[in-house]
Amino acid sequence: MLSRHHLALAVLLACPLAALAQQGPLTGDWCGNRSCLAECGVTFDLDAVQFFGGVTSGGLEQTGRYAGHNDYVVNFDMDKLAGREGLFVKLRAEHRYGE
Repeated sequence: MLSRHHLALAVLLACPLAALAQQGPLTGDWCGNRSCLAECGVTFDLDAVQFFGGVTSGGLEQTGRYAGHNDYVVNFDMDKLAGREGLFVKLRAEHRYGE
């Protein structure tokens, strides 16, 4: 069972995350170009995941390790671009870094 302190902490953590989820794209609308491209059928997505792990006490080595993974996606709605109903093209690239 969660105590009042755990519940309060969960609410405090959830509020900024909910506000972040409601904001627009991180890089903005590119002077209207992003929304114009989206109307024409081209959308962009970027996901970044970062990891840090380490031993804080005990063990032989108390250092941390950092790594991450980025995912880049461009979606093409070919119905909007070329009148090809039902055709959707996804171009995806990823890269990993760290240890």
